[in-house]
Parts: sequence; structure tokens; C-alpha cells
Amino acid sequence: MHRALLVSDVLLYIFTYVEQLPPTIYTPSITASPGQKCLASLAATCNAFYELAMDLLWADIYGVKPLLGCVTRLHPLVYSSLWKWGPQLAGVEPLSADKVRQFLRHSTRVRSLVIELSDDGAVPLLSVIPADVCLFPRLRELRLSGSKHLELFLSHTLRDYYVYYDPEEVIPDQLPKLSDRIRLCNQLVTLSCPPLDWATWKHLPALPTLVKIEVRSSLGASPWVEEQHISPFLYLKSLSFTDSSAAYATTVLQHMKFPSLESFWIGVETLASTEVEPFLCTIPMQTDPENTHYYVGGIQRPPTQAFNSDLTSSFPFLHTAPKSATP
Repeated sequence: MHRALLVSDVLLYIFTYVEQLPPTIYTPSITASPGQKCLASLAATCNAFYELAMDLLWADIYGVKPLLGCVTRLHPLVYSSLWKWGPQLAGVEPLSADKVRQFLRHSTRVRSLVIELSDDGAVPLLSVIPADVCLFPRLRELRLSGSKHLELFLSHTLRDYYVYYDPEEVIPDQLPKLSDRIRLCNQLVTLSCPPLDWATWKHLPALPTLVKIEVRSSLGASPWVEEQHISPFLYLKSLSFTDSSAAYATTVLQHMKFPSLESFWIGVETLASTEVEPFLCTIPMQTDPENTHYYVGGIQRPPTQAFNSDLTSSFPFLHTAPKSATP
């Protein structure tokens, strides 16, 4: 082997290029790409290649299936054609402590993880794992869609966290649990989630890394009972709300200041006449109008163009935007 291949920076450059090999035909996300297959082959070539190739191979994971595939006795289940409908666990015993070690064999390598609601079906297999064990200690990005077991996947090392729930299916105790876990993440850069509780909003200004917050749907959120203001968000650059009304966003703006904000966006289904003035009068008071771009979009009622014109004429700092447009 050429001595250059013993230099880690050289190997990283080559392996990163291999990882990005494009598919020759359409490759579903659940199927190994040509780059992944090459990395697997490189990992099996020699000890010098193994660690780096495996780090890249396991860096981005879609669902728990790849990790369950590390457990030999689960191969018939994991690689069954029925898996596409979600885990089929009837009669399957939870993993023993020894098998959990197989499941966790490569979890420390995972940097980006996508968890769908269908992955919840596999959670009973992991019942032996203590609640305080972090499954992904080096995780940087997490996209969580509908899962009721977020405590298994959240890591204090997270930088980008996106969690999606159908607002009509949110279980009331999920939102406090979500807020509790978010307060353990002290390196966040981007946070996209359902509404947060008061304690979490008080925690977030202390994070110098946090530059973007997106809040979606306040349906089911408990009203705040505390009235005192909290520390200003000195580092936040972007703030957005997507909701059925402006009530939650107005409450946030009334209690917090965003002096460094560059972009504020709100998409609402209904902007009632009683909400317009409190909401729009609060925005320039809690932000810097000279350096912030303000957008409001998605208003379905009232649907008139005259209404949008009235908004922008009464509040010249405001721009109307289509529902799909988020700066």
C-alpha cells in the first residue's frame, strides 16, 4: 500500500469523494447507494481503512433499521419485504443486554438521523436500555417525525433539531417532555419544533450558538402563567411561526426581545381583527426594525387583497408573502 494512504487527511479526501458517488439509476433512500457500497468494501479491505470508512458509512442514518440489522437474530425481520410497512414485531422478544450491544455497535458513529413514526414499532425491542443512556452520543442533526419516544434519540450534542407532529395527534404530555429534553441540548444552532414551555424559552437565550428558531402549531400548548420578561436573544438571527392564529407568536413577542434578528416570518391561517394590532405593534418594539425583514403569509381568512394592502400601508415595515415562502 502506498505510504500516502497512511495519511488520514488523504484518506478522508478520497473516502469523502467515494461516498458522494452518484447512483447510476434511481436509488430509494432505504437502499444502499453506490458510495455506501464502496465504503463497505473499503472497510473490509484492511485495518487502516476500517475506522474512517465506517465513520462515513454510518454518519447519516435513515430510521432504526440499519442498527437493528446489526443484530443477527433480527435479520429475517429487518430484511423482510414487509418492513416497508413498519416493523413487524409480533412474537419477537426484546433484545437482551448482549444483543443491545450489537444494536449500539455503530451508534456512536451516527451524526445525522431521521426517525419516522413507523420506527416507534421497534422501540419495544429496546426496553432493556436504561432511560439515562444516550444512544447517539455524537449526533449532530436529528429529524423526528411523529415519534412518541423522542427521549431515546435526543442527544446533548445536537446542533440541528427538527421535530414534526400532526397538531391534531399530539398527546398532551409530549410537549412538556419535548421541552425538558431540549433544555439538555446546549449546542443548538437550528431548532424547529412545536411550541415550547416557558422554562425552555428562558433557557434558549443563553445559547450563543442558536441562530434560528421555527415554531409550528400551538394547538394543545398550555397557556403561560408567568408574566416576567426573560433575557434577550442576543444571537438569534431568524425567527418564524406557522400556526392557526397569531396568539402564540404575540405572547412570545410580548415577553422577549430579539435585538439581533434579521428575519421574522409568520404564516397563519386566520388573522382575526382583534389580533392584528397587538401582534403588529409588538413586533417593532421587541426587534430592530432597521435591520429586520418582516414577512406575514398564509392568511386564508380574511382572503381579500384589500386586507393585505391595509396591513402593509398601516405597518410599512411588513411584507406579505405566499404561504410557501419562508425566508
